[in-house]
This record gives sequence, C-alpha cells and structure tokens, in this order.
Amino acid sequence: MKIVYLYPKSSLVTELRSDTLWGLIAYSLAVLYPDEKVQDFHGSYNSGNPPFLISSVFPFKQKDTQSLPVRFFPKPFLQGSDVKHNSQDKRESLLFLQRLKKFKKVKLLTEDVFKKFVTGEWDDKAFFESMCWQDSNTDKPHSHEELITHNTISRHTWTTLDVEQGGEEKTGQLFTTEETFFDQRSGLFFLAKGEQLQYLFSSLRYLEHIGFGGDISTGKGHFEVKIEDFSLPNPPNASRFLTLSLYSPTISEVNLFKAHKDRVFYETVLRKGHLGRNISADHLKKPVMMFEEGATFPIKPGQSFYGKNIVVRPPDRTLTHPVYHYGMAFDIKINA
Repeated sequence: MKIVYLYPKSSLVTELRSDTLWGLIAYSLAVLYPDEKVQDFHGSYNSGNPPFLISSVFPFKQKDTQSLPVRFFPKPFLQGSDVKHNSQDKRESLLFLQRLKKFKKVKLLTEDVFKKFVTGEWDDKAFFESMCWQDSNTDKPHSHEELITHNTISRHTWTTLDVEQGGEEKTGQLFTTEETFFDQRSGLFFLAKGEQLQYLFSSLRYLEHIGFGGDISTGKGHFEVKIEDFSLPNPPNASRFLTLSLYSPTISEVNLFKAHKDRVFYETVLRKGHLGRNISADHLKKPVMMFEEGATFPIKPGQSFYGKNIVVRPPDRTLTHPVYHYGMAFDIKINA
C-alpha cells in the first residue's frame, strides 16, 4: 500500500473524493498513453481486475518540519454499544446531552484512534467514554473554507462580461466559489494499492504539473506530490470491511448485504454534475447514489475487490467513448 501526500501550493476549489480524484487520473492517462492502453486500463476495471484502487482524500497536519504528519481518517459507521446516561440529576443529564450532541458531529479521527476502531479495541461507546474527542484544538485539521467572489470575464475582450437580460445590460457578472485554504504544514493525502501503480504514478506527475480540479488555469489546486509506503492493521479474523472511498456495490454484493443486514452500517450520498471541462462541460452525468467513506459491510470469502465503475455517459454524437464513474471500494478489514 502507498500513501500519497499532497502538499498545497495554493487553495483548492474541487473536493477530491475518490470518484473525482479517479476521474482526474483517468483524464491524465488519456493524455499520456495511447488509446489502446487507455482502453485496457478501463477494461481491467470492467473485468474485475482493477489496476489499482484509491481512497478519498483526507487531511493531515504537522507540528513542524521535523514532526511526523498527524493523519485523519473517517469515523467508521458502527452499531457499537448504546451510549446511555442513567443519572436522574437534571444538570448532569443536560451536560450529557450536550456532550452527546458534540460527539455525533465528529467525522474525522486521528490515525491512532482510527486504528483502535480497526482492531476492535474501541467502539462508539469506548470512544465516547475516552473523552479524547473533546480536544478540538489539537485533534483538528488545519484548513478552512471561504467563499471567494469573482467576475465573469469575456474571452473576447478580456474585460468583465456584459450580458443583456430583459433589454437591460448587466455589467460585471458576479459569482462565488468555495475554496479550501490550508494553514502552514497542513495538506491532504490518499491511499493507493494495486498491481499496476505505474499508471497512478505517471498521472500524478502530470497532475502535479497542471493542477488538481477546477480553476487550475488561475493557480488553484496545485500541490507537491510525495509518495511513501504505508500500512494499516489487518485483523486476521475480521468478518467486516470498511471503505475509505465512495463505493457503488455490484448486484451480488447488494444481495450479500441484504442477507447480513446486522453487519451493514452506512450513509449515502448522491453524486451528480457535469462532465469535466476537458471532455464536455455542457453535458450532465447520470446521477449515482453511493455509500460514503467509513461505511462497513460483511466480507465475502474469496472476493478480492468490491464495487464497480458505472457508465454515466454513453457514447453519442459528441462523445466517442463512454464516461466512467469510479465506484470501487478501498476496503480495509475491521474487527467490529
């Protein structure tokens, strides 16, 4: 397994979840490799032998240049043990409910805490009782989001765009974008594994040059990329897996989950939008409902990969090839 660090050189406009990140990688490969290689790359996913798997992107921070990064992972969705409060004292009950409300907002865990969930040392109840989640100053990624106002620029005159609406001339069209800004010694990372990581490495070198996501022509989404070996605990007798990526299951996997509902815990997210501007920004993709990062499911004995890539735009008069949406699970065993 590899860990890929993205050290920011600018703010970021595009949220880099696994499907978006894989789309950027797939576009890069289409630029770097001949069509035959690109078709083989996509065909490998369709045949159930993916060249590599990637997680979504998560934050890290460093105290100083000599310190090791503090990495953050998604909090697993688990049934766990009920967190209850039996005191009859009204003041204590109110304090408990306030703490519980704050606890339920915890979405990211430091790596040390995450590993305790993976090995089964902690569940939700043990995590709640540890009270370590209350330390919001030390256990928090160093980044923030801001709404940035822009003018629409005419590509003909290179001045603010004039648009007539209802007979009136509207000058200097304004719009906003949400950008993520990183504090000093903070950044992002994702995990990767597979037999053909050379495809990933070459695409990352290309993306390091051109940028990740939107508004790269104005300097957004630029990172320095560093790749290292990495490992997580691998419980030998685990009966469930956790996904660190967005995940779209196959029919057989859905049937397995239906048969073991007591071991399936998740939240879903609807992924939709336009095709990337490098393909055709005027075309919408087919919406896809996916399991979120941190979801947990039963392991299917003998199965190496979970999930599938989905065709969200078939070939037509304007597109010579299908457009795929990444739905493979980045699965790790969890003792829960």
